[in-house]
Amino acid sequence: MTEEKKYPIGGYAPGSYLCHCGSCDKQFMGDKRAFQCAPCAVADKDAFDKLTPQEQEEFVKKNIEIYNEFLKSKHL
Repeated sequence: MTEEKKYPIGGYAPGSYLCHCGSCDKQFMGDKRAFQCAPCAVADKDAFDKLTPQEQEEFVKKNIEIYNEFLKSKHL
């Protein structure tokens, strides 16, 4: 028996909107808030899951820093 997938997976969730993948630059059908196609989202999740807990924490912290710098540059 196969386990039902739980969404969102990374930047993908199923839906009926025509979206543009920020990773591979292809169009796909997904949720209106999706920013990755299913193959890219699954590949990114698999790569993240292979990191050690310390590497995962460092990755998340670095992305928070990048996002905070982005927000500062937009003067939000």
